[in-house]
Amino acid sequence: MNSSTATVATREAGVGGDQYSASAAFFDYDRDGDLDLYVANYVVFDTERLPPEPQLCTFFSGLRVYCGPKGLVGAPDALYRNEGDGAFTDVTQASGVAAANRYYGLGVVPADYDSDGDSDLFVANDETPNVLFQNQGDGTFQDVALIAGVAYNGDGDVEAGMGADFGDYDQDGDPDLYVTHFFTETNTLYRNEGGVRFSDVTTTAGLAAPTVELLGWGTRFFDYDNDGRLDLFVANGHVYPQVDQATTGTTYRQPNQLFRNGGDGRFAPVLAGPGLAQAKVSRGTSFGDYDDDGDIDLFVVELNDAPTLLRNDGGNVGNYFVVQVFGREDNRDGVGTRIGLNAAGKRQWHTVNGAASYLSHSDLRSYFGLGAAQAIDRVEITYPNGSTYAVENVPANKLLVVRQGQGHVLLELGANPF
Repeated sequence: MNSSTATVATREAGVGGDQYSASAAFFDYDRDGDLDLYVANYVVFDTERLPPEPQLCTFFSGLRVYCGPKGLVGAPDALYRNEGDGAFTDVTQASGVAAANRYYGLGVVPADYDSDGDSDLFVANDETPNVLFQNQGDGTFQDVALIAGVAYNGDGDVEAGMGADFGDYDQDGDPDLYVTHFFTETNTLYRNEGGVRFSDVTTTAGLAAPTVELLGWGTRFFDYDNDGRLDLFVANGHVYPQVDQATTGTTYRQPNQLFRNGGDGRFAPVLAGPGLAQAKVSRGTSFGDYDDDGDIDLFVVELNDAPTLLRNDGGNVGNYFVVQVFGREDNRDGVGTRIGLNAAGKRQWHTVNGAASYLSHSDLRSYFGLGAAQAIDRVEITYPNGSTYAVENVPANKLLVVRQGQGHVLLELGANPF
């Protein structure tokens, strides 16, 4: 009988910071073949030096609530470079990411937003400007959020950034950005205009009114109905239980939301079954096809409640195609690999990445909805090191396993890829 053990290697790896940490992301920022680690930290907080009488602030309808985060010291984020021997080096200062360490970090998502071949990084900050770290290709980053138009919303207001994800919802070849926010702030959709420029299209996309009265956390672009277009999920829940005691325009427990992409630049809320009708205090959300039936399911972490597993029933009515990448020269899980798919005259893109949403990690397999298309004309794989691989004329509803430098195999979904 084979046995395996897990060992806590935090100290030996050198990534055991003592900050109030939130989301984290593994990505290969220096393109050396191994995964580096970015950790977003929130506030400087010492449990042994708490004030005897915490200062309270006034919320809607005169409710007294704990203050924060403004007035507290923002905890510095950290970037750890993987040395390839099981250890990491703290390169927060040397890489330049320390320049934005005065903020309150919550959500993190890597993506090559400018399509120059290396991984950039977006950090959603609470009540402080967001950060978009542009990879300079020499081991350093520059914060370009202000000039890119994602530091604030389109009105120039700072918002309470919680969760975040990149996804090409308009199918123009570059990743767009979605960020969840606090009650009375809409969640924000930033459309990538190419280069270093985004536009706030929240209102025209139909995503303002449905989100302004809720408080969003975990989120992700994914094709829930396999029609070939990326939809959106948002996990909701307030931070103040007291809001149920007065007329505030909101509630503590809130329903989660699913928005269907209409293909015309607009999203519409959909109530897809009883799982989305329940109201809880939701936070992190992971996305993956746990039952291997061809559609994406959701696992939602709830505050002071059992987690919720939302099984997608019927999303696989449309055909699908799944790609799983294994690296050799690059990292083993293929993180950062860009996958392009051509089917029925349409083109889709996906980048292998499990880090997004909020306090979560998701399935690393790449899912593509095909609608009525029964075959894929061409699949193009571009690894982080720039090497490429292509597969042509493959049937739908299969799992394509691609091993860097070793070819591919076509399997039934659910088969062991190893």
